[in-house]
Amino acid sequence: MSASLQVPLTSLLLRTDAQIETMYGPYVKGLVQQIRKNARFFQNGTPPEQLIEALIQWSNNALGQIYGKTLAEVEAMYEVPGTMANLTAQSVNNGARAGIEPVLTNAQRVLQAVQAVGVGAPTFTEIIQFPDLATSKDWIDPSGNKLAQRILQVGRDSSGQIESVLRYEMKNGIDPDLLTKKLQAFLSTRGDKSRKGKPGGFDGIHQARRLLRTETARAHGMGVVTASRLDPYNKGVKWNLGFAHPGPDECDANASNDNYSLGRGVYPTGRVPTYPNHPNCLCFLSNITTSPKILAERAARVPGPDLTQLSTDELVEHVTGFKPTTAAPAPSAPKAPKRVSTPRSTKKAATHSVETLTDKPAPTAATKQLVAAAKPPWQPPTPIEVEKRRLTGMGIHDPAEIPAASLDDAAKYARKLGMFKVTYGKGATLDMANLANSGFYQLKIRGIEPPPNFSLEAENFTVRGFSARSTAGEYNFAQRTMRLNPKSDVMRNPKEMMATQAKYNNWSSSDVHHIIYHEVGHKEHQSFAGNAVLSDLQKKIRPYYDPNISPKVRKEVSQYGMTSPLEYVAEVFAGHIAGRKWSQEVLNGYYYYRGPRLP
Repeated sequence: MSASLQVPLTSLLLRTDAQIETMYGPYVKGLVQQIRKNARFFQNGTPPEQLIEALIQWSNNALGQIYGKTLAEVEAMYEVPGTMANLTAQSVNNGARAGIEPVLTNAQRVLQAVQAVGVGAPTFTEIIQFPDLATSKDWIDPSGNKLAQRILQVGRDSSGQIESVLRYEMKNGIDPDLLTKKLQAFLSTRGDKSRKGKPGGFDGIHQARRLLRTETARAHGMGVVTASRLDPYNKGVKWNLGFAHPGPDECDANASNDNYSLGRGVYPTGRVPTYPNHPNCLCFLSNITTSPKILAERAARVPGPDLTQLSTDELVEHVTGFKPTTAAPAPSAPKAPKRVSTPRSTKKAATHSVETLTDKPAPTAATKQLVAAAKPPWQPPTPIEVEKRRLTGMGIHDPAEIPAASLDDAAKYARKLGMFKVTYGKGATLDMANLANSGFYQLKIRGIEPPPNFSLEAENFTVRGFSARSTAGEYNFAQRTMRLNPKSDVMRNPKEMMATQAKYNNWSSSDVHHIIYHEVGHKEHQSFAGNAVLSDLQKKIRPYYDPNISPKVRKEVSQYGMTSPLEYVAEVFAGHIAGRKWSQEVLNGYYYYRGPRLP
Protein backbone atom coordinates (compact mmCIF):
# COMPACT_ATOMS: atom_id res chain seq x y z
CA MET A 1 0.00 0.00 0.00
CA SER A 2 2.69 2.49 1.00
CA ALA A 3 4.94 1.84 -2.00
CA SER A 4 2.11 2.41 -4.45
CA LEU A 5 1.34 5.79 -2.92
CA GLN A 6 4.81 7.08 -3.74
CA VAL A 7 4.28 6.97 -7.50
CA PRO A 8 1.67 9.76 -7.95
CA LEU A 9 3.38 12.15 -5.50
CA THR A 10 6.84 11.50 -6.96
CA SER A 11 5.44 12.03 -10.44
CA LEU A 12 3.95 15.36 -9.37
CA LEU A 13 7.20 16.50 -7.76
CA LEU A 14 9.43 15.54 -10.68
CA ARG A 15 7.01 17.12 -13.15
CA THR A 16 7.61 20.56 -11.65
CA ASP A 17 10.93 21.21 -13.47
CA ALA A 18 9.34 20.95 -16.91
CA GLN A 19 6.34 23.01 -15.80
CA ILE A 20 8.56 25.82 -14.48
CA GLU A 21 10.71 25.76 -17.63
CA THR A 22 7.55 26.11 -19.72
CA MET A 23 6.35 28.98 -17.54
CA TYR A 24 9.66 30.84 -18.04
CA GLY A 25 9.56 30.21 -21.81
CA PRO A 26 7.89 33.51 -22.90
CA TYR A 27 10.07 35.50 -20.49
CA VAL A 28 13.31 33.95 -21.80
CA LYS A 29 12.18 34.50 -25.39
CA GLY A 30 11.40 38.16 -24.71
CA LEU A 31 14.70 38.75 -22.88
CA VAL A 32 16.67 37.19 -25.76
CA GLN A 33 14.85 39.46 -28.22
CA GLN A 34 15.73 42.54 -26.15
CA ILE A 35 19.41 41.56 -26.06
CA ARG A 36 19.59 40.84 -29.80
CA LYS A 37 17.72 44.05 -30.63
CA ASN A 38 20.41 46.02 -28.79
CA ALA A 39 23.39 43.89 -29.83
CA ARG A 40 25.00 46.84 -31.63
CA PHE A 41 25.50 48.60 -28.29
CA PHE A 42 27.71 45.79 -26.98
CA GLN A 43 30.94 47.65 -27.80
CA ASN A 44 33.92 45.42 -27.07
CA GLY A 45 31.50 43.06 -25.32
CA THR A 46 30.50 45.61 -22.66
CA PRO A 47 27.23 47.53 -23.14
CA PRO A 48 26.77 51.01 -21.66
CA GLU A 49 25.43 51.34 -18.11
CA GLN A 50 22.12 52.76 -19.37
CA LEU A 51 21.48 49.63 -21.45
CA ILE A 52 22.28 47.36 -18.52
CA GLU A 53 19.80 49.21 -16.31
CA ALA A 54 17.19 49.20 -19.08
CA LEU A 55 17.48 45.43 -19.57
CA ILE A 56 17.26 44.85 -15.81
CA GLN A 57 14.18 47.07 -15.64
CA TRP A 58 12.57 45.14 -18.50
CA SER A 59 13.42 41.86 -16.74
CA ASN A 60 11.88 42.95 -13.43
CA ASN A 61 8.69 44.11 -15.16
CA ALA A 62 8.40 40.86 -17.11
CA LEU A 63 8.96 38.77 -13.97
CA GLY A 64 6.30 40.85 -12.25
CA GLN A 65 3.85 39.54 -14.85
CA ILE A 66 4.76 36.00 -13.72
CA TYR A 67 5.06 36.41 -9.97
CA GLY A 68 3.16 39.60 -9.21
CA LYS A 69 4.52 42.65 -7.41
CA THR A 70 2.09 42.83 -4.48
CA LEU A 71 0.17 40.32 -2.39
CA ALA A 72 -3.12 41.34 -4.04
CA GLU A 73 -1.62 40.80 -7.50
CA VAL A 74 -0.42 37.32 -6.57
CA GLU A 75 -3.87 36.35 -5.26
CA ALA A 76 -5.45 37.66 -8.48
CA MET A 77 -3.09 35.45 -10.52
CA TYR A 78 -4.42 32.16 -9.13
CA GLU A 79 -6.74 32.07 -12.15
CA VAL A 80 -4.25 33.41 -14.72
CA PRO A 81 -2.54 30.65 -16.78
CA GLY A 82 1.22 30.91 -17.21
CA THR A 83 1.81 32.51 -13.80
CA MET A 84 3.53 31.05 -10.76
CA ALA A 85 0.39 31.47 -8.68
CA ASN A 86 -1.72 29.50 -11.15
CA LEU A 87 0.93 26.78 -11.51
CA THR A 88 1.25 26.47 -7.72
CA ALA A 89 -2.53 26.35 -7.25
CA GLN A 90 -2.89 23.51 -9.73
CA SER A 91 0.03 21.58 -8.24
CA VAL A 92 -1.28 21.98 -4.69
CA ASN A 93 -4.76 20.85 -5.66
CA ASN A 94 -3.31 17.86 -7.52
CA GLY A 95 -1.14 17.02 -4.51
CA ALA A 96 -4.13 17.14 -2.16
CA ARG A 97 -6.19 14.88 -4.42
CA ALA A 98 -3.25 12.47 -4.74
CA GLY A 99 -3.22 12.26 -0.95
CA ILE A 100 -6.97 11.90 -0.44
CA GLU A 101 -7.99 9.52 -3.24
CA PRO A 102 -5.85 6.49 -2.21
CA VAL A 103 -7.27 6.73 1.32
CA LEU A 104 -10.82 6.79 -0.05
CA THR A 105 -10.08 3.91 -2.40
CA ASN A 106 -8.53 1.80 0.34
CA ALA A 107 -11.38 2.54 2.75
CA GLN A 108 -13.89 1.31 0.16
CA ARG A 109 -11.79 -1.84 -0.37
CA VAL A 110 -11.74 -2.57 3.36
CA LEU A 111 -15.47 -1.85 3.60
CA GLN A 112 -16.22 -4.41 0.89
CA ALA A 113 -13.96 -6.98 2.57
CA VAL A 114 -15.72 -6.54 5.92
CA GLN A 115 -19.21 -6.63 4.41
CA ALA A 116 -18.28 -9.79 2.50
CA VAL A 117 -18.28 -11.75 5.77
CA GLY A 118 -21.87 -10.73 6.42
CA VAL A 119 -21.50 -8.09 9.14
CA GLY A 120 -22.26 -4.41 9.17
CA ALA A 121 -19.44 -1.87 8.91
CA PRO A 122 -19.12 1.91 9.25
CA THR A 123 -18.73 4.05 6.17
CA PHE A 124 -17.54 7.63 5.63
CA THR A 125 -20.01 10.01 7.24
CA GLU A 126 -18.34 13.23 6.12
CA ILE A 127 -17.35 14.61 2.73
CA ILE A 128 -13.63 15.30 2.55
CA GLN A 129 -13.08 18.83 1.37
CA PHE A 130 -9.83 20.60 0.61
CA PRO A 131 -9.50 24.32 -0.19
CA ASP A 132 -9.21 25.03 -3.89
CA LEU A 133 -6.55 27.68 -4.33
CA ALA A 134 -7.85 28.62 -7.77
CA THR A 135 -10.98 30.05 -6.12
CA SER A 136 -10.02 30.56 -2.46
CA LYS A 137 -7.63 33.50 -2.19
CA ASP A 138 -7.59 33.45 1.62
CA TRP A 139 -6.24 29.90 1.95
CA ILE A 140 -3.85 29.70 4.91
CA ASP A 141 -1.09 27.09 4.93
CA PRO A 142 -0.14 25.16 8.12
CA SER A 143 2.58 27.73 8.87
CA GLY A 144 -0.09 30.39 9.34
CA ASN A 145 0.81 32.37 6.21
CA LYS A 146 -0.97 32.87 2.95
CA LEU A 147 0.62 30.91 0.15
CA ALA A 148 0.65 34.15 -1.85
CA GLN A 149 3.26 35.49 0.57
CA ARG A 150 5.61 32.63 -0.25
CA ILE A 151 5.07 33.07 -3.99
CA LEU A 152 5.74 36.81 -3.73
CA GLN A 153 8.99 36.21 -1.83
CA VAL A 154 10.18 33.63 -4.39
CA GLY A 155 9.44 36.14 -7.15
CA ARG A 156 11.58 38.76 -5.45
CA ASP A 157 14.41 36.30 -4.86
CA SER A 158 14.30 35.10 -8.48
CA SER A 159 14.26 38.66 -9.76
CA GLY A 160 17.33 39.52 -7.69
CA GLN A 161 19.09 36.36 -8.83
CA ILE A 162 18.55 37.11 -12.54
CA GLU A 163 19.56 40.73 -12.00
CA SER A 164 22.87 39.54 -10.50
CA VAL A 165 23.48 37.32 -13.53
CA LEU A 166 22.75 40.09 -16.06
CA ARG A 167 24.80 42.70 -14.25
CA TYR A 168 27.81 40.41 -13.72
CA GLU A 169 27.95 39.00 -17.26
CA MET A 170 27.42 42.31 -19.07
CA LYS A 171 29.84 44.31 -16.92
CA ASN A 172 32.57 41.72 -17.43
CA GLY A 173 32.16 41.86 -21.21
CA ILE A 174 30.30 39.16 -23.12
CA ASP A 175 29.14 38.53 -26.66
CA PRO A 176 25.35 39.03 -26.92
CA ASP A 177 24.86 35.63 -28.59
CA LEU A 178 26.80 33.93 -25.80
CA LEU A 179 24.76 35.87 -23.21
CA THR A 180 21.51 34.63 -24.70
CA LYS A 181 22.75 31.01 -24.62
CA LYS A 182 23.81 31.40 -21.00
CA LEU A 183 20.42 32.81 -20.01
CA GLN A 184 18.57 30.01 -21.82
CA ALA A 185 20.68 27.40 -19.99
CA PHE A 186 20.40 29.28 -16.68
CA LEU A 187 16.58 29.19 -16.78
CA SER A 188 16.33 25.54 -17.84
CA THR A 189 16.33 22.25 -15.93
CA ARG A 190 19.99 21.59 -16.79
CA GLY A 191 21.29 24.96 -15.52
CA ASP A 192 24.48 26.70 -16.58
CA LYS A 193 27.29 24.75 -14.90
CA SER A 194 29.88 27.29 -16.09
CA ARG A 195 28.40 29.82 -13.64
CA LYS A 196 29.12 27.84 -10.47
CA GLY A 197 30.59 30.12 -7.84
CA LYS A 198 29.58 33.31 -9.67
CA PRO A 199 26.97 35.91 -8.58
CA GLY A 200 23.46 34.58 -9.18
CA GLY A 201 24.57 30.94 -9.21
CA PHE A 202 23.96 28.48 -12.04
CA ASP A 203 20.36 27.34 -11.47
CA GLY A 204 17.71 29.98 -12.20
CA ILE A 205 14.66 27.82 -11.45
CA HIS A 206 15.89 26.58 -8.06
CA GLN A 207 13.71 29.00 -6.04
CA ALA A 208 10.54 28.19 -8.01
CA ARG A 209 11.27 24.45 -7.94
CA ARG A 210 11.70 24.47 -4.16
CA LEU A 211 8.44 26.36 -3.65
CA LEU A 212 6.44 24.12 -5.98
CA ARG A 213 7.81 20.85 -4.62
CA THR A 214 7.47 21.87 -0.99
CA GLU A 215 3.90 23.17 -1.28
CA THR A 216 2.77 20.18 -3.38
CA ALA A 217 4.20 17.77 -0.80
CA ARG A 218 2.60 19.78 2.02
CA ALA A 219 -0.81 19.61 0.34
CA HIS A 220 -0.37 15.88 -0.29
CA GLY A 221 0.39 15.32 3.39
CA MET A 222 -2.61 17.40 4.43
CA GLY A 223 -4.76 15.33 2.11
CA VAL A 224 -3.54 12.06 3.63
CA VAL A 225 -4.02 13.25 7.22
CA THR A 226 -7.41 14.86 6.52
CA ALA A 227 -8.77 11.73 4.88
CA SER A 228 -7.22 9.44 7.50
CA ARG A 229 -9.01 11.29 10.29
CA LEU A 230 -12.34 10.51 8.64
CA ASP A 231 -11.42 6.93 7.73
CA PRO A 232 -13.25 4.62 10.19
CA TYR A 233 -10.64 1.91 9.51
CA ASN A 234 -7.58 4.11 10.07
CA LYS A 235 -4.81 2.75 12.25
CA GLY A 236 -2.33 5.58 11.73
CA VAL A 237 -0.33 7.64 9.24
CA LYS A 238 3.07 6.38 8.15
CA TRP A 239 6.11 8.52 7.33
CA ASN A 240 7.95 6.99 4.35
CA LEU A 241 11.46 8.03 3.29
CA GLY A 242 11.78 9.42 -0.24
CA PHE A 243 13.27 7.36 -3.04
CA ALA A 244 16.29 9.70 -3.28
CA HIS A 245 16.95 10.38 0.40
CA PRO A 246 20.43 12.01 0.47
CA GLY A 247 21.62 11.17 3.98
CA PRO A 248 20.69 10.95 7.67
CA ASP A 249 18.57 13.81 8.99
CA GLU A 250 15.37 14.27 11.00
CA CYS A 251 13.40 12.46 8.31
CA ASP A 252 15.21 9.24 9.30
CA ALA A 253 14.08 9.72 12.88
CA ASN A 254 10.49 10.33 11.74
CA ALA A 255 10.54 7.18 9.58
CA SER A 256 11.97 4.96 12.35
CA ASN A 257 10.07 6.34 15.35
CA ASP A 258 7.74 3.85 17.08
CA ASN A 259 6.66 5.94 20.07
CA TYR A 260 3.04 4.83 19.78
CA SER A 261 3.65 1.09 19.28
CA LEU A 262 1.94 1.21 15.88
CA GLY A 263 5.01 0.24 13.87
CA ARG A 264 8.11 2.07 12.66
CA GLY A 265 7.23 5.50 11.34
CA VAL A 266 3.47 5.15 12.09
CA TYR A 267 1.74 7.94 14.05
CA PRO A 268 -1.81 8.61 15.25
CA THR A 269 -3.45 11.09 12.88
CA GLY A 270 -3.22 13.86 15.46
CA ARG A 271 0.49 13.34 16.21
CA VAL A 272 2.06 13.29 12.73
CA PRO A 273 5.31 15.34 12.69
CA THR A 274 5.49 18.54 10.67
CA TYR A 275 5.43 17.58 7.00
CA PRO A 276 7.34 18.24 4.85
CA ASN A 277 10.27 18.27 7.24
CA HIS A 278 12.36 20.60 5.08
CA PRO A 279 12.20 22.26 1.63
CA ASN A 280 12.45 19.88 -1.35
CA CYS A 281 11.58 16.96 0.95
CA LEU A 282 10.75 13.87 -1.13
CA CYS A 283 9.35 11.83 1.77
CA PHE A 284 5.65 11.00 1.67
CA LEU A 285 2.82 10.06 4.04
CA SER A 286 0.49 7.11 3.65
CA ASN A 287 -2.63 5.85 5.42
CA ILE A 288 -2.37 2.61 7.44
CA THR A 289 -5.61 0.70 7.92
CA THR A 290 -6.58 -2.10 10.26
CA SER A 291 -6.68 -5.60 8.79
CA PRO A 292 -10.11 -6.44 7.25
CA LYS A 293 -10.07 -9.73 9.19
CA ILE A 294 -9.66 -7.94 12.52
CA LEU A 295 -12.33 -5.43 11.55
CA ALA A 296 -14.76 -8.22 10.70
CA GLU A 297 -14.13 -9.91 14.04
CA ARG A 298 -14.55 -6.60 15.84
CA ALA A 299 -17.81 -5.82 14.05
CA ALA A 300 -19.23 -9.26 14.84
CA ARG A 301 -18.26 -9.16 18.51
CA VAL A 302 -21.15 -9.48 21.00
CA PRO A 303 -21.61 -6.38 23.22
CA GLY A 304 -20.68 -6.65 26.89
CA PRO A 305 -23.17 -8.22 29.35
CA ASP A 306 -25.70 -6.41 31.53
CA LEU A 307 -24.24 -6.83 35.02
CA THR A 308 -27.62 -6.73 36.74
CA GLN A 309 -28.71 -9.85 34.82
CA LEU A 310 -25.68 -12.02 35.66
CA SER A 311 -25.69 -14.89 38.11
CA THR A 312 -23.53 -14.50 41.21
CA ASP A 313 -20.80 -16.71 39.77
CA GLU A 314 -20.74 -14.77 36.51
CA LEU A 315 -20.76 -11.46 38.35
CA VAL A 316 -17.82 -12.43 40.57
CA GLU A 317 -15.86 -13.58 37.53
CA HIS A 318 -16.68 -10.43 35.54
CA VAL A 319 -15.87 -7.98 38.36
CA THR A 320 -12.86 -9.65 39.98
CA GLY A 321 -11.48 -11.80 37.18
CA PHE A 322 -11.62 -14.77 39.61
CA LYS A 323 -13.51 -17.83 38.36
CA PRO A 324 -15.19 -19.60 41.33
CA THR A 325 -14.29 -23.27 41.74
CA THR A 326 -16.91 -26.01 41.45
CA ALA A 327 -16.95 -29.44 43.04
CA ALA A 328 -15.89 -32.40 40.92
CA PRO A 329 -18.68 -34.86 39.92
CA ALA A 330 -19.11 -37.82 42.26
CA PRO A 331 -17.37 -41.03 41.09
CA SER A 332 -19.52 -43.95 39.94
CA ALA A 333 -17.98 -46.31 42.49
CA PRO A 334 -17.02 -44.98 45.89
CA LYS A 335 -13.43 -45.46 46.86
CA ALA A 336 -11.72 -45.38 50.17
CA PRO A 337 -10.79 -41.83 51.00
CA LYS A 338 -7.16 -40.89 50.95
CA ARG A 339 -5.65 -38.72 53.59
CA VAL A 340 -4.14 -36.00 51.47
CA SER A 341 -3.27 -32.65 52.94
CA THR A 342 -5.16 -29.86 51.23
CA PRO A 343 -3.17 -26.72 50.40
CA ARG A 344 -4.37 -23.60 52.13
CA SER A 345 -5.20 -21.95 48.80
CA THR A 346 -7.43 -24.91 47.82
CA LYS A 347 -9.27 -24.82 51.14
CA LYS A 348 -9.88 -21.12 50.70
CA ALA A 349 -11.20 -21.57 47.19
CA ALA A 350 -13.48 -24.41 48.23
CA THR A 351 -14.78 -22.40 51.15
CA HIS A 352 -15.83 -19.62 48.83
CA SER A 353 -17.43 -21.87 46.25
CA VAL A 354 -20.82 -20.60 45.10
CA GLU A 355 -21.82 -23.53 42.92
CA THR A 356 -25.18 -23.87 44.63
CA LEU A 357 -26.12 -20.36 43.48
CA THR A 358 -25.20 -20.62 39.82
CA ASP A 359 -28.79 -21.06 38.66
CA LYS A 360 -30.18 -18.17 40.64
CA PRO A 361 -30.63 -14.78 38.94
CA ALA A 362 -28.91 -11.84 40.54
CA PRO A 363 -31.11 -8.76 40.35
CA THR A 364 -31.09 -8.64 44.19
CA ALA A 365 -30.09 -5.71 46.38
CA ALA A 366 -26.90 -7.51 47.41
CA THR A 367 -25.91 -8.03 43.78
CA LYS A 368 -26.56 -4.40 42.94
CA GLN A 369 -24.32 -3.38 45.83
CA LEU A 370 -21.60 -5.62 44.42
CA VAL A 371 -21.99 -3.96 41.02
CA ALA A 372 -21.76 -0.53 42.62
CA ALA A 373 -18.62 -1.56 44.52
CA ALA A 374 -16.99 -3.01 41.41
CA LYS A 375 -13.57 -1.63 40.61
CA PRO A 376 -13.51 1.10 37.93
CA PRO A 377 -13.12 -0.04 34.32
CA TRP A 378 -9.64 -0.60 32.97
CA GLN A 379 -8.05 2.52 31.57
CA PRO A 380 -5.64 2.33 28.64
CA PRO A 381 -2.06 3.39 29.42
CA THR A 382 -1.08 6.96 28.65
CA PRO A 383 1.27 7.67 25.71
CA ILE A 384 4.08 8.30 28.21
CA GLU A 385 3.50 4.90 29.87
CA VAL A 386 3.40 3.19 26.47
CA GLU A 387 6.68 4.79 25.44
CA LYS A 388 8.31 3.89 28.76
CA ARG A 389 7.34 0.24 28.28
CA ARG A 390 8.60 0.26 24.72
CA LEU A 391 11.94 1.75 25.67
CA THR A 392 12.27 -0.64 28.63
CA GLY A 393 11.71 -3.54 26.24
CA MET A 394 14.62 -2.19 24.16
CA GLY A 395 16.83 -2.02 27.26
CA ILE A 396 16.60 1.78 27.48
CA HIS A 397 16.02 3.09 31.00
CA ASP A 398 16.10 6.55 32.54
CA PRO A 399 19.77 7.31 33.31
CA ALA A 400 18.60 8.93 36.53
CA GLU A 401 17.66 5.41 37.69
CA ILE A 402 20.28 3.31 35.86
CA PRO A 403 23.17 5.64 34.92
CA ALA A 404 25.77 4.79 32.31
CA ALA A 405 29.06 3.45 33.65
CA SER A 406 31.33 5.36 31.25
CA LEU A 407 31.26 8.14 28.69
CA ASP A 408 31.38 5.55 25.91
CA ASP A 409 28.27 3.89 27.36
CA ALA A 410 26.60 7.31 27.63
CA ALA A 411 27.35 8.00 23.94
CA LYS A 412 25.89 4.61 22.95
CA TYR A 413 22.79 5.37 25.01
CA ALA A 414 22.35 8.76 23.29
CA ARG A 415 22.54 7.08 19.88
CA LYS A 416 19.88 4.57 20.98
CA LEU A 417 17.61 7.53 21.65
CA GLY A 418 18.02 8.61 18.02
CA MET A 419 21.01 10.96 17.89
CA PHE A 420 23.45 10.72 14.98
CA LYS A 421 26.55 12.42 16.33
CA VAL A 422 27.48 12.62 20.02
CA THR A 423 30.67 14.33 21.19
CA TYR A 424 32.12 14.45 24.71
CA GLY A 425 35.11 16.77 24.81
CA LYS A 426 37.28 18.59 27.30
CA GLY A 427 35.59 19.16 30.66
CA ALA A 428 32.80 16.61 30.11
CA THR A 429 32.08 14.32 33.06
CA LEU A 430 30.01 11.17 33.37
CA ASP A 431 27.53 12.89 35.68
CA MET A 432 26.94 15.62 33.09
CA ALA A 433 26.46 13.05 30.31
CA ASN A 434 23.95 11.09 32.40
CA LEU A 435 22.12 14.31 33.32
CA ALA A 436 21.79 15.28 29.64
CA ASN A 437 20.67 11.78 28.61
CA SER A 438 18.10 11.74 31.40
CA GLY A 439 16.66 14.98 30.03
CA PHE A 440 16.55 13.55 26.51
CA TYR A 441 14.83 10.44 27.90
CA GLN A 442 12.11 12.57 29.54
CA LEU A 443 11.53 14.30 26.21
CA LYS A 444 11.56 11.01 24.30
CA ILE A 445 8.75 9.49 26.37
CA ARG A 446 6.70 12.60 25.59
CA GLY A 447 7.07 12.08 21.86
CA ILE A 448 9.83 14.67 21.33
CA GLU A 449 12.95 13.54 19.50
CA PRO A 450 16.41 14.62 20.73
CA PRO A 451 18.56 16.84 18.50
CA PRO A 452 20.36 15.11 15.63
CA ASN A 453 23.75 16.25 16.93
CA PHE A 454 24.90 16.86 20.50
CA SER A 455 28.16 17.92 22.05
CA LEU A 456 29.31 18.35 25.64
CA GLU A 457 32.60 20.20 25.36
CA ALA A 458 34.08 23.53 26.35
CA GLU A 459 36.38 24.08 23.37
CA ASN A 460 35.64 27.32 21.49
CA PHE A 461 32.38 27.78 23.40
CA THR A 462 31.30 31.34 22.73
CA VAL A 463 27.78 32.69 22.46
CA ARG A 464 27.32 36.37 21.55
CA GLY A 465 30.33 37.39 23.61
CA PHE A 466 29.19 35.97 26.97
CA SER A 467 31.76 34.38 29.25
CA ALA A 468 32.23 30.64 29.24
CA ARG A 469 30.99 30.23 32.82
CA SER A 470 27.73 32.14 32.26
CA THR A 471 26.79 30.35 29.04
CA ALA A 472 25.26 26.95 29.78
CA GLY A 473 24.23 25.90 26.28
CA GLU A 474 23.14 26.83 22.79
CA TYR A 475 21.38 25.38 19.78
CA ASN A 476 22.97 25.96 16.36
CA PHE A 477 20.12 26.26 13.85
CA ALA A 478 22.35 25.91 10.79
CA GLN A 479 24.14 22.76 12.01
CA ARG A 480 21.12 21.41 13.95
CA THR A 481 23.48 20.85 16.87
CA MET A 482 22.82 21.27 20.58
CA ARG A 483 25.84 22.13 22.69
CA LEU A 484 26.24 22.19 26.47
CA ASN A 485 29.16 23.87 28.21
CA PRO A 486 30.72 21.68 30.95
CA LYS A 487 32.62 24.68 32.34
CA SER A 488 29.42 26.64 33.04
CA ASP A 489 28.21 27.09 36.61
CA VAL A 490 24.89 25.47 35.69
CA MET A 491 26.46 22.23 34.47
CA ARG A 492 28.88 22.05 37.42
CA ASN A 493 26.14 22.34 40.04
CA PRO A 494 22.85 21.87 38.16
CA LYS A 495 20.43 21.23 41.04
CA GLU A 496 21.39 24.28 43.07
CA MET A 497 21.82 26.60 40.08
CA MET A 498 18.48 25.64 38.49
CA ALA A 499 16.71 26.31 41.79
CA THR A 500 18.44 29.69 42.14
CA GLN A 501 17.62 30.74 38.57
CA ALA A 502 13.96 29.81 39.04
CA LYS A 503 13.77 31.52 42.43
CA TYR A 504 14.67 34.88 40.92
CA ASN A 505 12.51 34.22 37.83
CA ASN A 506 15.51 34.11 35.53
CA TRP A 507 14.29 30.78 34.13
CA SER A 508 10.79 29.34 33.89
CA SER A 509 11.38 26.22 36.02
CA SER A 510 13.71 24.72 38.61
CA ASP A 511 13.79 21.35 36.88
CA VAL A 512 17.30 19.91 36.81
CA HIS A 513 16.85 19.31 33.05
CA HIS A 514 15.64 22.83 32.29
CA ILE A 515 18.59 23.75 30.06
CA ILE A 516 18.04 20.57 27.98
CA TYR A 517 14.32 21.29 27.61
CA HIS A 518 15.07 24.90 26.67
CA GLU A 519 17.55 24.09 23.89
CA VAL A 520 15.34 21.30 22.49
CA GLY A 521 12.56 23.89 22.48
CA HIS A 522 14.65 25.85 19.96
CA LYS A 523 14.98 22.71 17.83
CA GLU A 524 11.24 22.07 17.91
CA HIS A 525 10.57 25.73 17.07
CA GLN A 526 12.80 25.50 14.01
CA SER A 527 11.22 22.23 12.86
CA PHE A 528 7.70 23.59 13.27
CA ALA A 529 8.00 27.18 12.02
CA GLY A 530 10.93 26.97 9.60
CA ASN A 531 14.05 29.09 9.19
CA ALA A 532 12.27 31.92 7.37
CA VAL A 533 9.84 32.48 10.25
CA LEU A 534 12.65 32.30 12.82
CA SER A 535 14.62 34.85 10.82
CA ASP A 536 11.64 37.22 10.88
CA LEU A 537 11.12 36.68 14.62
CA GLN A 538 14.73 37.59 15.34
CA LYS A 539 14.04 41.01 13.85
CA LYS A 540 11.05 41.68 16.12
CA ILE A 541 11.26 43.76 19.27
CA ARG A 542 11.57 42.09 22.65
CA PRO A 543 8.39 40.48 24.02
CA TYR A 544 8.59 42.84 26.99
CA TYR A 545 7.85 45.78 24.66
CA ASP A 546 5.80 43.93 22.03
CA PRO A 547 2.22 45.30 21.98
CA ASN A 548 0.98 41.90 20.78
CA ILE A 549 2.11 40.29 24.06
CA SER A 550 -0.07 40.85 27.11
CA PRO A 551 1.69 42.81 29.92
CA LYS A 552 0.34 40.18 32.34
CA VAL A 553 2.89 37.64 31.13
CA ARG A 554 5.94 39.70 32.09
CA LYS A 555 6.03 38.31 35.60
CA GLU A 556 4.73 34.87 34.67
CA VAL A 557 7.30 34.06 31.97
CA SER A 558 10.94 34.24 33.01
CA GLN A 559 13.09 37.32 32.54
CA TYR A 560 15.20 35.44 30.01
CA GLY A 561 12.07 34.59 28.06
CA MET A 562 11.28 38.30 27.67
CA THR A 563 14.60 39.05 25.92
CA SER A 564 13.55 37.80 22.45
CA PRO A 565 10.69 35.95 20.72
CA LEU A 566 12.84 32.83 20.27
CA GLU A 567 13.76 32.72 23.97
CA TYR A 568 10.11 33.33 24.89
CA VAL A 569 9.07 30.21 22.98
CA ALA A 570 11.93 28.11 24.39
CA GLU A 571 11.20 29.17 27.99
CA VAL A 572 7.46 28.47 27.72
CA PHE A 573 8.24 25.09 26.09
CA ALA A 574 10.73 24.16 28.84
CA GLY A 575 8.37 25.23 31.61
CA HIS A 576 5.57 23.16 30.11
CA ILE A 577 7.75 20.02 29.95
CA ALA A 578 8.76 20.64 33.56
CA GLY A 579 5.09 20.67 34.60
CA ARG A 580 4.11 24.34 34.69
CA LYS A 581 0.54 25.29 33.79
CA TRP A 582 0.57 28.47 31.74
CA SER A 583 -2.19 31.07 31.60
CA GLN A 584 -4.04 31.67 28.35
CA GLU A 585 -2.21 35.00 27.92
CA VAL A 586 1.14 33.20 27.95
CA LEU A 587 -0.07 30.59 25.46
CA ASN A 588 -1.46 33.30 23.18
CA GLY A 589 1.99 34.85 23.01
CA TYR A 590 3.57 31.44 22.50
CA TYR A 591 1.43 30.69 19.46
CA TYR A 592 1.75 34.26 18.19
CA TYR A 593 5.50 33.57 17.95
CA ARG A 594 4.71 30.31 16.12
CA GLY A 595 5.67 28.03 19.00
CA PRO A 596 5.54 24.24 18.33
CA ARG A 597 2.91 21.85 19.66
CA LEU A 598 3.09 21.35 23.43
CA PRO A 599 2.99 17.62 24.32
